[in-house]
Amino acid sequence: MRRIALFLSLALGGCSCHSVEPGHVGIETSWGRVTGTVFGEGMKVTSLATDIHEMSIRLQNLEETDIPCRSKDNVSVLVDVTVSFTLARSAAAKVYKQLGDDYPRLVLVPAIRSTVRDAVADIEALVVAQSRTSLEQAIENEMRASLASMLRSQHLPAEAIRLDGVQLRNTDLPESLTASIEAIQRERNQALEREQAMRTAQQESERLRIEAEGRARVALIEVQQQADARRIAGESEAAYNRTVAASLSPSLVELRRIDAQRAIATNPNAQLVVIGGGGGSGGSPIVLQAPPMR
Repeated sequence: MRRIALFLSLALGGCSCHSVEPGHVGIETSWGRVTGTVFGEGMKVTSLATDIHEMSIRLQNLEETDIPCRSKDNVSVLVDVTVSFTLARSAAAKVYKQLGDDYPRLVLVPAIRSTVRDAVADIEALVVAQSRTSLEQAIENEMRASLASMLRSQHLPAEAIRLDGVQLRNTDLPESLTASIEAIQRERNQALEREQAMRTAQQESERLRIEAEGRARVALIEVQQQADARRIAGESEAAYNRTVAASLSPSLVELRRIDAQRAIATNPNAQLVVIGGGGGSGGSPIVLQAPPMR
């Protein structure tokens, strides 16, 4: 595309052609002065005194390695971070005018290094090694504020450079501390295993207790049901007896007595039968002589 722009410049004579690549903006300068005009991608035709400078507005990454830090407990730590950022299109001309192409080194690098040092200084070395996510979040939060402050000090809007993320790539600790951290981690893992075993034993004990209580409740319910059944059977029998007793009149009783006496008297196996006074009036007993057995 640049060759095409050069060809068009030669063809047009007193004009100059410039191409702006995709993902970039073109900052117009006239006689070396930033005019404030910003072009989008594509071919641009300007006067010979005008130039267009390209700046990327894509997501960019800036890596900083071996940032020397000191933790809260006075342990030396080296930290590597990657910062993702984007130049705002609306502020590209102002950033170029104030800081030029090297704006990441002038603004972002000091903010990164100071922010990382401050974040590590607030926590102990053990936390630095074991809580990378929380440290990343702390660095990102502090860096947003630091970057906005630096941009304002350069008379630029705070949103001129957008911070998209911070990645903590590495934390280099002394070997002695690393060995201590590994030992502490092993002890913690063992403690967690013991705690889990104790929790499992407690759960099993609770399960057995609940099962025993359930069996006891079932047995109690069965005993109660049996007792209720016997009580109901006894009440039914008593009610039956009361009903039968209420239905027995003196005449019926006498009739039943006579039937019983007749049955005995006619028994072929009876030899001698003595029967009380007849008619229920207390008369003399009746003696019946049964035929002898053959």
